[in-house]
Amino acid sequence: MPIQLVPESRLLAPTSPAYRTTVVAAMFAEILRESPFATDVQLDELIESLEATLSGSSVENAKAEELLGLMRIARSLGVAGYVPAGE
Repeated sequence: MPIQLVPESRLLAPTSPAYRTTVVAAMFAEILRESPFATDVQLDELIESLEATLSGSSVENAKAEELLGLMRIARSLGVAGYVPAGE
């Protein structure tokens, strides 16, 4: 069963903002490399999840804001999520 990264996810809700930022960064990387491990994840979901994470320390917010900027650039370039060929 794939991990859902939307803000309502019970799997990530009790975790720290640093951990959630790390998970989002890893899933973003998987989307960019068109990994089969990211077939159920959409970039918009990751952006939404990361936006919900903002509120912790200023250092973590700076990292999350930088990642959000990169994800938004990717979205503007047409990256939405990875769907394997034939699906």
